[in-house]
Amino acid sequence: MVPSAPGPLPSRTMTWTTRILGVTMLALLMAMLAVAAPARAGAALSALSLTITNIAHLEWDEGDHRVSQSSNRVDIAVAEAPKRTSIASYRFSHDPGGLSLALAAPRCGSVAAPLAPAFQEVSLAPARLALVRAIAPGDAYVFAIDQSGANRDPSRIETLTAAMLSQSGDRETLTVFETEADSGLFAGYVQTAPASAAAVLGDCRLTVSDGDRILVEIGGQAISAVDVLADPFGIVFDSDSGTPVSGVTITLVDAATGQPATVFADDGASAYPSTLVTGETGEYRFPLVRPGTYRLQVEAPAPYKSPSSRSAADMAGLVRPDGQGFALAPASFGGTITVVDTTALRVDIPVDKPGDPLLLSLTESKASADPGDAIQYRIELSNPDLTRSTGAVTLTDLLPAELRLRAGSVHIEAAAVEPQSNLRAAMTTMQAGSSTTSLAPQVTTRSDGFTVVVPPLASGARLVLSFLVEVRAEAGEGAAVNRIEAVDDRGNRSAADAVVRIRRDTLAGRMTIVGRVAEGGCSAGGKGVAGVRVMLED
Repeated sequence: MVPSAPGPLPSRTMTWTTRILGVTMLALLMAMLAVAAPARAGAALSALSLTITNIAHLEWDEGDHRVSQSSNRVDIAVAEAPKRTSIASYRFSHDPGGLSLALAAPRCGSVAAPLAPAFQEVSLAPARLALVRAIAPGDAYVFAIDQSGANRDPSRIETLTAAMLSQSGDRETLTVFETEADSGLFAGYVQTAPASAAAVLGDCRLTVSDGDRILVEIGGQAISAVDVLADPFGIVFDSDSGTPVSGVTITLVDAATGQPATVFADDGASAYPSTLVTGETGEYRFPLVRPGTYRLQVEAPAPYKSPSSRSAADMAGLVRPDGQGFALAPASFGGTITVVDTTALRVDIPVDKPGDPLLLSLTESKASADPGDAIQYRIELSNPDLTRSTGAVTLTDLLPAELRLRAGSVHIEAAAVEPQSNLRAAMTTMQAGSSTTSLAPQVTTRSDGFTVVVPPLASGARLVLSFLVEVRAEAGEGAAVNRIEAVDDRGNRSAADAVVRIRRDTLAGRMTIVGRVAEGGCSAGGKGVAGVRVMLED
């Protein structure tokens, strides 16, 4: 504090003192309150408004006189420091990047709070944790309470009494420990159990129900902590309609060993089957497993097939019975799933059901032809099923040796189709995740025919494809059989053929004239010229 200026001061001995008024009286008042009413002293002091008054005093000598002067008065109001209380919710995790926190087993009465066998191998010193907003029945619920008011002695680890409550009616009281001295952070856990029977108060396990909420009560004040998820599950569904499929056998397999996995029931202790069969709702569920990598082995009843050949994009418009979209992951299509903690994992599984057999017809423009003639073929492909679409359809034409495809002549619904370099590239494009519903028709030509990949046909839809062939000059007389085959990616298959009789007139049967049309003179070996019509006259 700076005193009021006393004017120029001589070089004399000076004494500076500061007096803080009211502090001694305050200490005396606190002692009197504590002796008179120990139970109410804290409340009385917290309600008391404290003020510290500070005045600086300066004295000095002028000749034989002692001179003094006081500064202005400064009052400081002192309020009680706020006591913070907050809670964070966690579950045990094996993620190396998760939070690390030292835990001491809470006391439940005179014993340590138990953990289910599924969590008994988890390290507590320190524990690896993942922050959560919800847990599933059977989880071990881990909590950290920041309570500065309970940090009374900075030299030792202190305890805090907390009551765990489920809104469905259970209550368990725990004594939890400070994570380290003078931290004010108290951490512990409580094992939850599904509400398969009436809750037992004081059994050191917190019974919860689907859709429940867990509260933590400290000093009579309840703090909202975490929600309880409904049981995790997946649905096996028809990849075309989205309807659930019953009778599907699902086995949870340990990807590391190839053997059925060890599965625990909701209580984390009881054994649970690793193989189950879906009912009318198509649902399956494996409650608790240890961290690891797993695979869902699916055996679908006939005529369904698994894994599905449809992409996630193909099924984007389908919804579950609850109106939500399906949760598709690599494990939905035979891949693996990695479990790092007890987080509920939803994996829906599509299975394919072939529709009615494809209808396929092949007709030719003429029943007989001579060498050099052109023949137009017409393919009609229909989906007779009025309830479901086909998969992507591959049409393969196997031309006989007497015929060759005229380049650029393949048309679908009168639109020309550009050839692809090879069929493998076309199929790779489909399998890479592109939606087959938007896949353009693709043609792969070969010396003995061609292959066309077309998008799925909607229920009752029809597709027309046409192309031209030429009768080779060296074609022998007789029947030339052209065969076409159609197969979709769900196993539907159909085939058709057409026969053209090759004729050779008397002159053609005795001799053949072969040559080429070229630029320049005949001996120049010039470049060949295409599109020239040659007519032979006698």
